Amino acid sequence: GLIIEEGRNDGIQIVDGQGNHIRDCTIRNIGKDGMTIQGGWQHVITGCHVFNVGTRGIVASGGDRKILKPAGHSIFGNDVHHYGRRIATVKAGIDIDGVGIQVLHNNIHHAPHIGILFSGNEHVIEFNEIHHVCEETSDAGAIYIGRDWTARGNIIRYNFLHDLFGKSKKNDVTAIYLDDLASGVEVFGNVITDVHRAILVGGGRDNRLENNVLANCNIAISMDA
Repeated sequence: GLIIEEGRNDGIQIVDGQGNHIRDCTIRNIGKDGMTIQGGWQHVITGCHVFNVGTRGIVASGGDRKILKPAGHSIFGNDVHHYGRRIATVKAGIDIDGVGIQVLHNNIHHAPHIGILFSGNEHVIEFNEIHHVCEETSDAGAIYIGRDWTARGNIIRYNFLHDLFGKSKKNDVTAIYLDDLASGVEVFGNVITDVHRAILVGGGRDNRLENNVLANCNIAISMDA
């Protein structure tokens, strides 16, 4: 239930440790990231409102990729918006890296670039609503992974992505963007509507797209090598 505001750096930092929970907090008017988890195990950020931050909303890393040991972090039920106000590009609403992090039931909206940026292995991204992001960029994705074909075993399912058109004339915004050899990603049961491009698969291997609803898109599915 804390309100944390008007700092020039991050709002809250968790470094290492185990089982720390941040619940029902408001993080606003912060110069850098709203909240960060750096390492550790089984940390939880839930029910928080993060907005008007200079770079990223919520950031989490952890786990051991060498042995695929999951971090067990959970980012659940947060409202993240109007981030990337100081540095606009590649500053996501939620940014995760490592192994075994869950991003569930979050609402991410109104920002210049990425909604959820992830890398690493065996993450689950589900039941999130993302809209009105990538508003100041082109060749961008609301949910984005790319450039590491060892980042496998990730699941993107049951998300609702809508109203993603950007502001440029090129209007090159994609809802789910598996870029540059992203591999082993399951994209299942998502609802995507009112977007320029619903799903882009940029090469890679073993990506599965199943049971998604893609409606009112200029391009439904695009694939390249």
